[in-house]
Amino acid sequence: MITHAPAAAELLATGLRHDRAGSIAAAIDAYAAAIEAADGAEPAAASDALRRLARLHHLRAEGDAARALAGRAAAVAAGAGLPLLAAAALNALGEFALAAGDLAEARERFESALELGGADPAVAGRVDRNIGLLHHVRGEWPEAAAHYRRAAALASRHGDASAQARAGHRLATLAAEQGQWEEAHRELRRAIGIALREGDAHLEARCLLDQARLHAALERWTEARDGAERALRTFERLEARRDQSAAHRVLGVIFRETRRPALAESRLRSAVEIAVSARCPLNEAEARRELAELCWRQGRPTDALVELDTACRLFGRVGARADVAEVERRIDRARGALRGA
Repeated sequence: MITHAPAAAELLATGLRHDRAGSIAAAIDAYAAAIEAADGAEPAAASDALRRLARLHHLRAEGDAARALAGRAAAVAAGAGLPLLAAAALNALGEFALAAGDLAEARERFESALELGGADPAVAGRVDRNIGLLHHVRGEWPEAAAHYRRAAALASRHGDASAQARAGHRLATLAAEQGQWEEAHRELRRAIGIALREGDAHLEARCLLDQARLHAALERWTEARDGAERALRTFERLEARRDQSAAHRVLGVIFRETRRPALAESRLRSAVEIAVSARCPLNEAEARRELAELCWRQGRPTDALVELDTACRLFGRVGARADVAEVERRIDRARGALRGA
C-alpha cells in the first residue's frame, strides 16, 4: 500500500489544533514539518506556519528565533505575492518589538502591515488591537479604547470570535485600570466564554489572571489567589514566560496585601527575574514597582528607592508616561523619608 506524506496545509492545520489546545511541543513539531513539506511549492502554508511558529517562540521568550522566523514569513509571502500573509507577519514583528519595548519599530511595523493588508478586516482588526495597546501603554486611554472597540466591531462583523475575545480582553484591562469594575468583569466573562468554546488555553489563562487582578482590587482574596494560581499553572504548561512573570507579580501583590511579606517578596522577585530573562521591560517595571511598595511598607526606603529608580527608567523606555509620573511621585516620597531619617 502506497502512503503519501501529509501536505503542508494539512500539517499546518494539525499544528493549529495543537496550538489552540496548548500542546506546544506538538504544535512546534507540526509547524516545522509544514515548513519543510512546503519546500517552496506552497508559499502560503510556509508563510503561515513560519509566523505561527514565530509566535510560539515569542511565547517562550525566545526573541531572536521569533524575529528570524517572522522575518522569513514576511519574505516568503512578499516573494509569492501574498500581501495579507506578509501583513500578518509584519504585524507579528510589531508585537515582538512592542514586547521588547521598541515602540518606534512596533509602530513602523504596524503601519507597514496596514499598508499591505488594511483593506482586509482580519488584518485591520489585529493591527488596530495592537495600535490600541501602544496607546494603552502610554496612558492614552481614549485612543486605546477607540482602537480596541474598532477591532472588536470588525471581528464581530466578520464572525471572528477569537479576535473579538482578544479585543474584549484588552477593553477589560483598560476598564479595570479606570476602576470600571462591572464593565471589566463583563468583558472578561464574555472573553473567557469564547476562549473555552474555541479551546484557546492561552487566552483563557490571560483572562483568568486579569479576573484575579479584579478580585484583588475588590479585596476578594481567595478568588484572586485561586484565579492567579490557575493562570500560572497554564502559563507554565504553555511555557509562556512573560505571562508567568505577570502571574507571579499578581500573586506577590495578593500576598503583600494579605500580610504575608516573605511570600510576597519571593513572588515579586520571581516576577522580576523572569521578566529580565524574557527581555520584557514593561513586566519588569511593573514588578519592581510592586516590590518597591513592599519594601516601603517594611520600612526599607533605600531598597524601595532602588526598585523605583529602575522601574522609572524602564517605564520611560517603553513610553509609559503616566506610570513614569506616578513612580516619580513615589521616588520623591522615598527620598524625603531618607532625608528625614
